[in-house]
Amino acid sequence: MATFGEKMHALIQERGISQRSLAKRLYCNQSHISKIKTGERTPSPELAKQIDAVLQANGELIALVPERREKTLHSREGDSDVERRQLLESLAVFGVAISPATRALENIHASLERTFGDSDRRRIDHWEEVTTEYGYSYITRPPEQFAQDLAVDLVGIRLIMRDIDTDSFVYKEWCRIGATLSALMAKTLSNLGHTREARHWWITAQTASDDSDDVAARLWVRGERLVRGLYEQRSPHLLIKQANEASDLENGNPCVGLATIIGGKAQALALVGATDAAETELTHLERTFDGLPPKATEDSHTVFGFGEDCLRYTETWVYANCANSGKADISAAQAAQLYPPDDRRTPTQIKLLQAFGRTKAGDLTEGIQEASQAYGNLPVAQRTILISSLAERIVDTVPSAQQNRPEVKAYREVVHGR
Repeated sequence: MATFGEKMHALIQERGISQRSLAKRLYCNQSHISKIKTGERTPSPELAKQIDAVLQANGELIALVPERREKTLHSREGDSDVERRQLLESLAVFGVAISPATRALENIHASLERTFGDSDRRRIDHWEEVTTEYGYSYITRPPEQFAQDLAVDLVGIRLIMRDIDTDSFVYKEWCRIGATLSALMAKTLSNLGHTREARHWWITAQTASDDSDDVAARLWVRGERLVRGLYEQRSPHLLIKQANEASDLENGNPCVGLATIIGGKAQALALVGATDAAETELTHLERTFDGLPPKATEDSHTVFGFGEDCLRYTETWVYANCANSGKADISAAQAAQLYPPDDRRTPTQIKLLQAFGRTKAGDLTEGIQEASQAYGNLPVAQRTILISSLAERIVDTVPSAQQNRPEVKAYREVVHGR
């Protein structure tokens, strides 16, 4: 007797439709359909009925679904309680105390949610709003505080997704939300200097974005990871390769993630000394920027937009690393006028890039003076790994014969916290 996957595959061929078309009609991941075809996954009874109806199998496919031996309600609730307790106790690592009162409130909320029949759409809308709020606060809040709050909500996402059928049409939307929050955690851990831990979160974010089947989300996660790699001393040649691979996902519609990837590639090319190629990518970036929707270009207050400030920042970065301090200053001046007043970090990065460009071009005195002032004026809690790595690179740019100059030694002490 044929298996479900074999029969489904035969019907797909008979009906003359593709797996992609079938997945789209079922609101399901194409990769999931592929795994069902090969026998790697067994469809839920609900999905089997939907596939049977779309392929007009008249119950033949439904009959091929093996019966599932469900856990008892007591067993499922027991497993849920164990996982919930483990996840909540893990938050203690972040200094988040989970009191009995907090647990009681959570249980009451969960009960009310079931009572009022909170719909999937309302829950997703709520978490979209939560994600947007994190997009704002990421820019202004110190990383340690941000990580604590984000960790709590990541536990919440896990507890929600635990009960969602991967075959359901809302699963992909939850994957997109989970991918975004996981990427924000990766960025935050990187800001705190926890590169190894951040790498695991990047993998989670990329996997979740792929499962979402959302091209914009997949490109955004890859773009953010690419740019972060520039500050983590990853091989620029590898980053260029990854940028090329990520660009292949593009579906003809400009989006924030694609702009970020193009900008990251330009920066990586500047690092390997490919000045002409880097400037060519800047031209490509400007064309892409012009094609972005106003919602993206007018958003300079969250990490989800790509406004003119991002364009000018990328230009400043590339020109500074190509030792073209004149062009870097022009782009930096344009960028400085675009940042919101509560953003302390990005303007500091711009000033450090200008200082880097000057020291690389040989103007040591002014470059070190500007770097000392910019870095010294930023509160310690706001000195992310991105900013500190820029400050360190300025020290590294100073020729060996000039390292003992008083202003260089003083700056090095500021950077190293002495």
